[in-house]
Amino acid sequence: MLTRKKVVLPAAGFADLTDWVAECAEACGDEGLCIVQALDPRAGIVIGDGDPRAQKDLLDDMERAFPERASYESADGPARAAAAAKSAVFGAEKWLPVAGGALRLGESQRVLAVSYSGEKELELAVATV
Repeated sequence: MLTRKKVVLPAAGFADLTDWVAECAEACGDEGLCIVQALDPRAGIVIGDGDPRAQKDLLDDMERAFPERASYESADGPARAAAAAKSAVFGAEKWLPVAGGALRLGESQRVLAVSYSGEKELELAVATV
């Protein structure tokens, strides 16, 4: 089954998708996979901590790893090129296990959507198999 949704991102950068993905996971039955994807080349899905401070740290580290720089050759410009690089490296999708009819994450793990280009709205998809 495929489910699509648009989410508005908060100023802090991450939107917590965990509850929505957990609802989608119920369609898997007892066991399966949920595949969560950001449908934008400058966005991503992160399995991270629910603590906003940890999320800010993660965004800061991503920015240090892929800063905007004039040497990007993309016609989209340095900001969008840096965003696309982050998406390519950190991932635009995640495959998550379902067991016992429920999404399986670690104790403090959350499914988070992020826009690396500052977009305020993202389209997402979850496929269950």
